[in-house]
Amino acid sequence: HRRKAPRAAEGSGDCRQAGRQWTKLVDVSEAQVGKTVLIRARLHTSRGTGKLCFLVLRQQYHTIQAVVSVGDKVSKQMVKFAADIHLESIVDVEGTISST
Repeated sequence: HRRKAPRAAEGSGDCRQAGRQWTKLVDVSEAQVGKTVLIRARLHTSRGTGKLCFLVLRQQYHTIQAVVSVGDKVSKQMVKFAADIHLESIVDVEGTISST
């Protein structure tokens, strides 16, 4: 019989092997603008518009918007892939914090 692996709690995990650390949404603040973070969260909503995809990521009651855009590091196929991710999927996202 195969046993299912236990599920990691949202925002948990250990990236120390790679010298990286998960960031909890509750801890994201203006002080982190310009910093690169690694976030594990559920996909709450997504909307693709050609070369852009807007994602709302959720950890418990906290949300953050992520934007995936075609550029040097991201292909148009990756933007389409991000737009097609099923809602409520757990995703790992690396990105730079910005403020509007």
